[in-house]
Amino acid sequence: MAKMTTFQLRCSPQARRCPLFSRWAIVLIVAFLASAPAIAGDDERSKNGDFHYQPYSETEIKAVVQKPLKLDDCIRIALAQNISLRIARGNRDRSAALHAGSYGRFLPVFRLDGRKKNTLIEGPDSTAQIVDTRFDNDATIIGSAQLFLPTGATMQFSGDFLRNGQVPLYQENPAELIPTSKKHNRTYTINFTQPLLRDAGPTVARSAFLGTGYDQQAEEKNLFNEKLQTVFAVKSAYYTALQQRELIKVNQTALNRDSLLVEASKALIIAKQATRRDVLSAEIRLAEDKASLIASRSDYESALDKLKDEIGLPIDLPIALDSTGLGYTPVALDEPALLRQALLMNPLIHAAEFAISQSRLQKSVAKNALWPRLDLVASYSSNSETDLIRNSDLGRTGGWQASLNLSYSFLSRDAAAKAEEAEIALVQQQDRLLDLQRKIMLDVRDIVRGVYSAAAEIEAIQAGIKVAEEKLDFATAMFNLGRASNFDITESQEFLLKAQNQYLRKVVDYQTQLALLESLIGKPITE
Repeated sequence: MAKMTTFQLRCSPQARRCPLFSRWAIVLIVAFLASAPAIAGDDERSKNGDFHYQPYSETEIKAVVQKPLKLDDCIRIALAQNISLRIARGNRDRSAALHAGSYGRFLPVFRLDGRKKNTLIEGPDSTAQIVDTRFDNDATIIGSAQLFLPTGATMQFSGDFLRNGQVPLYQENPAELIPTSKKHNRTYTINFTQPLLRDAGPTVARSAFLGTGYDQQAEEKNLFNEKLQTVFAVKSAYYTALQQRELIKVNQTALNRDSLLVEASKALIIAKQATRRDVLSAEIRLAEDKASLIASRSDYESALDKLKDEIGLPIDLPIALDSTGLGYTPVALDEPALLRQALLMNPLIHAAEFAISQSRLQKSVAKNALWPRLDLVASYSSNSETDLIRNSDLGRTGGWQASLNLSYSFLSRDAAAKAEEAEIALVQQQDRLLDLQRKIMLDVRDIVRGVYSAAAEIEAIQAGIKVAEEKLDFATAMFNLGRASNFDITESQEFLLKAQNQYLRKVVDYQTQLALLESLIGKPITE
């Protein structure tokens, strides 16, 4: 149910000539400059300038894959080639395109329409002719422009040019046809509408490009987060590949020791210082380590494929890794500082904050729709008609008109429901941000504990490896002297191999935890 109240003030002075086209041009230029958004003030789209790593170019990628890859090489290739990252970059570019297009709302829209109509009319005539045949020739050109202003106002400009000619067709000599009338009609109109309640104000008027701006900024943060996740995934895959390569070396070393033990056991049998049991024990150990070596080689190839998938290289492309092995350097972590850094810099938190801004904007627009519509309307029109045959003006009219239009929709449940939904959506977004912050804090604390736990385990495993090596050396010496069986040797070898495997796993876990922490705080732990 709607109620409309209109107040009008109209004045129609005598028509007078005025340079309307010049006035149109001035009004359009002033309105455009007043409404045009400050595009030049916007930040240029980020091109990895704020990121720790810079992507390789196509030429650099072709050159670097010919050499053993370092971790830094893999990360920089991934930033250029990773498929998930390319999808995220496409989402960012799409949102940027929509945001740039939304500025067009405040650019003038021009339109030009033309029409030509020929009409043959037959009808009774007041003269002696029984039938009057007349040919009408109408030509119309309409030009219009429309401009939206940041206040919610709308300006419309239109100009009509009508040309009408009438020619009788009953004359005997067609060459002597003379138009009975030929007229020009020109009409110019300027309308200005400024909402005062509903749809009024810069927030509602600019809601389209404000909303797309929030979307673009959120996608920028999502892209940054995808970069961080890509770096983490590449580091994890690279460390896993290094672990499998180191396992090959460990298993190969164990296999070499097993071969020497088998030969030594056979030699001591001949010297009557060993038994068949010693040979069998050494051969069992040899078979187990040979199987482990085969499995580790297969796992290494799988790890390389996983790494190639993460960095976006062809899966069948042969690659090699740099000779640098897994390193372990203890890092001191300041948990309170890391928590502050994560809450301040994590891109997912920033994206959630932009989502809140978007919801707050939608709430404002929905609340505004509940207001009555009160519009201030002002218009000016001018009309002139000319007889081209007599070369005389047939008349000119023109005048200003101003009105206040009020309308209010009663029982508009749809608008009220949208406003209520927008309010709930805002609260949900705020809760999502709070939940995300709590999860990030939990993750940071868990990672810090995991890093310190892994560091302590690494130290304990290193001590165990040292003891196992000493025991292996002692057991080997005693066996070579014929004073003991090779049971202590095989037992020491088995413990040493297990400890070396544990050491590699814990180092990878340690480095992976640090990489995950970096993805949460948005920057490297040590710069």
